[in-house]
Amino acid sequence: MNSKPWNRIVLASNKVWINVVILLLVAGLLVASVYYQKQSNISKVMVNIEAIHGNKYLINEKEVLSLFRENIGYDLDRSFVGELNLLELEHILLKDNRVKTCEVYVDKHFNIHIDVLQKQPVVRVETVDSKSYYLDENGDYISTYLKSAIRVPVATGYLQSYRDDFTSLERHNLKDVLHLANHIKSDPFLVALVEQIDVKENGEILVIPKLGRQRILLGSIENIEDKFENLKIYYRKVVSKEGMDRFPELNLKYKGRIFGKNAES
Repeated sequence: MNSKPWNRIVLASNKVWINVVILLLVAGLLVASVYYQKQSNISKVMVNIEAIHGNKYLINEKEVLSLFRENIGYDLDRSFVGELNLLELEHILLKDNRVKTCEVYVDKHFNIHIDVLQKQPVVRVETVDSKSYYLDENGDYISTYLKSAIRVPVATGYLQSYRDDFTSLERHNLKDVLHLANHIKSDPFLVALVEQIDVKENGEILVIPKLGRQRILLGSIENIEDKFENLKIYYRKVVSKEGMDRFPELNLKYKGRIFGKNAES
C-alpha cells in the first residue's frame, strides 16, 4: 500500500529528467544550427529594385552593391552570414536620398535579398546655377544622376532655395511648385500636356506644354482644379478646331475665365 506513492514520485522524477535532457538536446541543436548558419558563406546576392515611371531607375544594382562595399569594406558575396548586420545594411541604403524604403534579409539557402523601393520624383528643379534635383511627392530631395533621367515636369525660373522644412513654411514657392506637380501627376491629361513649370519674377506661374509654342499663365495655384478644368474645355472646343497655336498665350489667372492673347497683343 505504501509503495505506490513512492513509485509515482520516482516515475515523475524520471519524467522530469527526461524532459530536461530533451530540452538540453534541442537547445544544443539550436546552438549548433545558429553556429552553422553564422559560419556559412553567402550563396548569392539578390537585389530587387522596383522600377518607377515607365521602367526607370534612380539607383541600380551596381550602385547598391558599391554602397555596401564602401561602408563595410568588403563585397557581400564574399562574406559570412554571421558577420553581416542586416539592420546596418538597411541604414546604409536609407542614407541614400534616392531610396524610400528597403529590406535586407537572408533566406534558408543563405541567399541575401535586398529589396529596394525608390522615391517617386514628381518634378525636376533646375536652379539658376545650372544644378538640378528632383522632388518626390512629399517634397523630399532626390539627387540627379546622368544615367537616371526621369521624365517629369521641369521647374525653372525664380525659385527659392531648397530647405528640408520648406513644405511647413507659410510662404515658399517650391511648395507651390510641388503642389502643382502633384496635381499634374494625378491627371493623365496634364501628364501628357505639361513639359515645364516656370516661376516668373513676380511669383506667377507659367506652364509650358510639350507640344506647340503656347504658354499657359496660371498666376497662383489658387483654384488650380477649376483652372485646369477650364483649360480642358478650351482644348476640346478650340484646339480641336483651330489648332494648338491659335493663341500664343492663354491666361487662366481669373476664376472661371480663360483669355487668349494674340502675338501682337
